[in-house]
Amino acid sequence: MRRVTHVFSCRLFRLLSCFLLATPLASAAQQHAVDLEGTHAIRAGTLEFRDGVMIDGVPVLRVLRWRGEKATLLHEIRPADLPILNEDCEGECEYVKSTPCRGKCVFGGVGTLAFDPTKNTAYLFADTGFGHNFTRVVVALDVQTGALRRLGTEFGSGFSDARTSPDGRYLAYLMGSTRGAMDGSSMLHIMDTQTGDVVSLTTRERRSRKLDSETLVDVNSYAWTGVSTITFKAEIRRAKADPDDLIEPTEHFERTEDLAKLFAAGEGKSGRQ
Repeated sequence: MRRVTHVFSCRLFRLLSCFLLATPLASAAQQHAVDLEGTHAIRAGTLEFRDGVMIDGVPVLRVLRWRGEKATLLHEIRPADLPILNEDCEGECEYVKSTPCRGKCVFGGVGTLAFDPTKNTAYLFADTGFGHNFTRVVVALDVQTGALRRLGTEFGSGFSDARTSPDGRYLAYLMGSTRGAMDGSSMLHIMDTQTGDVVSLTTRERRSRKLDSETLVDVNSYAWTGVSTITFKAEIRRAKADPDDLIEPTEHFERTEDLAKLFAAGEGKSGRQ
């Protein structure tokens, strides 16, 4: 199980974290306008992935390595650096004026999903659409070389709780699905980090139960129980007609899946398309 530790914003630790972060990078700060306000970071061992660093008005993801109280800047990744394809873009850049569109079609900046120490690889994402549910591109970053490799795309309202399998072959995450402004659920998706193919365990559950469109499968938690096996807990409930509705689940269940068998059977959809 590979987890990352969340680090509070620079605003909360201005006298310590921001000072230490800025000190070893003073030369870069002298040449460019750098704003650390409102940034967010995750820590994985000595590595820090800090997104939202504004450099000359552009949101940048900074990758740093900490040694005691000193940080070394390894990489700075901008939206324009991402290997995004034309088909990844939803074509909304010219219509959405509230959020700047950068690079090929990135709304906002570059975020971090998870870090895999077995391969020294970080998994990043960027929004290429806008709205309640939209497209996101997933990219692998080789921390050693800085090389970026496009894995594929996802569609939904947001990532959460991303973790790699024990051997780093699979990336699991919860993907939010918002039904307009009314209701939503957390879907458990697995991406093969070698091929970019994706299996939705939630969709498989819906299909096997023949659920209608008003019935949701909402994943509460999951855990890696082997190199390619994952166990998740979920509930089944009716969708809310109003956000304030109190809907009791009709069933709670637990399921274990062997991902190697699912992908071998062709269950995964291509995330590269």
